[in-house]
Amino acid sequence: LAIIGAFGQPLLDLVERTTQAIPQAGGNKGPLEQIFRVLNLAVECFIDLNTLDIADWFLANLTRFMTAFLTLMGCNFPALDSPDDELPGLLDENKAVILKC
Repeated sequence: LAIIGAFGQPLLDLVERTTQAIPQAGGNKGPLEQIFRVLNLAVECFIDLNTLDIADWFLANLTRFMTAFLTLMGCNFPALDSPDDELPGLLDENKAVILKC
């Protein structure tokens, strides 16, 4: 419970602010890669903090998390596609992590 109190709000802020930074990247590969790497880690933290049971704090803020996750699921940036058709691109990895939620 102490971990959620310490990390819940900063994690939510990170997810929301980083998601809001996507349009500012303007489709440029470098900034988009940085943004989606951060988001991949943030979503993994969200999953890890809610693995056994979703805490009341997360339930109270679930709409805000899911709004950001829904925005990310709708993203399409060819610059983040993998050059190898057999491997997922960074955006595909992000969507796969979100689907674990």
